Amino acid sequence: SRVLIFVTMARMLDILEDYCRLRAYKYCRLDGTTSTDEREEMMAEFNRPATETFLFMLSTRAGGLGINLYTADTVILYDSDWNPQADLQAMDRAHRIGQTKQVVVYRFMIQGSVEEKIIERAQRKLYLDAAVIQQGRLAENSKALSKEELLSMVRFGADAIFNSTGAEPTEEDLDALLARGEAQTKADNDRLRSQVNSLANFTIDGKERSIHEYEDQDWSQIGTKNMSFINLPKRITKQNYDENAYYRDMLYKGGERGARLPKQMQIHDFQFYDTVKLPKLREKEAAFMNWRQDRLLKRRAHGEEAEEDEDAIHRAAVNAGVPPLTLAEEFEKNEYLEQGFHDWRQKDYKIFLDGCEKYGRNSLSAVAAAFSAENKYDKPKTETEIAKYACVFFARWRELKNGERDMRRVQIGEDRLQRREKVARALSKKVSKSKNPWVSLKMDYGPAGRGKQFSEDNDRFLVCMINQLGYGQWTQLRDEVRSSWLLRFDWFIKTRTWQELQQRVDTLARLIEKEMDEEERAEAEAEADAEEERQRKRNGSRSSSKRQRVL
Repeated sequence: SRVLIFVTMARMLDILEDYCRLRAYKYCRLDGTTSTDEREEMMAEFNRPATETFLFMLSTRAGGLGINLYTADTVILYDSDWNPQADLQAMDRAHRIGQTKQVVVYRFMIQGSVEEKIIERAQRKLYLDAAVIQQGRLAENSKALSKEELLSMVRFGADAIFNSTGAEPTEEDLDALLARGEAQTKADNDRLRSQVNSLANFTIDGKERSIHEYEDQDWSQIGTKNMSFINLPKRITKQNYDENAYYRDMLYKGGERGARLPKQMQIHDFQFYDTVKLPKLREKEAAFMNWRQDRLLKRRAHGEEAEEDEDAIHRAAVNAGVPPLTLAEEFEKNEYLEQGFHDWRQKDYKIFLDGCEKYGRNSLSAVAAAFSAENKYDKPKTETEIAKYACVFFARWRELKNGERDMRRVQIGEDRLQRREKVARALSKKVSKSKNPWVSLKMDYGPAGRGKQFSEDNDRFLVCMINQLGYGQWTQLRDEVRSSWLLRFDWFIKTRTWQELQQRVDTLARLIEKEMDEEERAEAEAEADAEEERQRKRNGSRSSSKRQRVL
């Protein structure tokens, strides 16, 4: 025999799981946190013929769908769900194709508790559902449902819900408890079964009681007696207010609307079109198109023919002071449009700016790789196109609305790159001075000292590893710290985040930079002194040779 236990709360599953572990029972557990692969493995293990796992504990919502446990012959509903369909779905987990045994379903309920109300309401929901489904049969009587009948159906059985018993819990024999449960279940089913016909016909026998009555008082009448009570009107769906649509409809005087104006190409400042002559040509073209549209609407309103000769339109436009573009101006406009970067969109500009900030203005190959990394680009920008755009951008960035801000981003990124290169050179020089830096590298902490958290071994490992990985690879540094055998017992550094490791490496880098600068300054001074000594010796040898020639 194999058993399914359905529970609504995952906390109860924890308690049952502790009990199964105490008794050394073989079981499976499934709740909302169980992955799909684990579900499949547990189903296969439970349905295996020679398995020792006889118990499967499931949450009602997570285990009620998509589970086939046909080898189970006992289903226990440990606690009931407010939705009766959820319990029915849980029962059906054992009533699947392949079931060869009779399935017995047990529903646990505590007498005198809220579970009685939950189960009773769930049963009434099922009968209500059956009555609504049978609406097609009721339609044969040609009797529509009234509001009062529907309200009476909802109020049905309010006495049993509000008048609950207050029995004390007792200890009984298991057989007696099951027998009393069967008798109580049979009585409830007979009572509900006798009401199916009246519920389906929307008629109620016996005394009707409102759901607003509680403790022999009708609370629905309290609000009407209070004159300060505001009875809200019936809810209606209102249309959202659109200011543009409102004024468009109010100002429209009727008549046929003309054809839409041709859509003007949107121009952005980062496309670097001519900012002096091109806007004037576009304004002249737009003024002519607007005048022509208004003229067309007026002619249609007066019943005149909409079509006109192009020469007539041209003469009328000249007389009205809105002449169209000449052929020379059309050619000039197209020339200006070709000079700009019309195929560069806002996303292209953002990727270009981010790439220059991250890799520098001279690393155009890396910027091109950033374009290729974008999955949304079917045809990314080539390095030649990026180089052409970069040449124009760094020459005309002051023409952009946010040019100073964007250029400052690039400069900050390049300063960051220079700082990274300087730190990398200092670390490399420091490590190269030691024959075995992983063991013998010494740090000059200065008067402030090393500190209390990181040990000298920790600092030595961080310096050598960041020199090997490259400055800025903080997540890789964290992974190396956690997996290195050199630090296998050092739980302090193994539990540091990459932000803490970065902060420590930056502190060490500043100390190393200061140390290297002092050494370079000392070497420069020594070289200058040596050069001065060599120059003095050369001058002394020249003067002695002159004296010898004079003698």
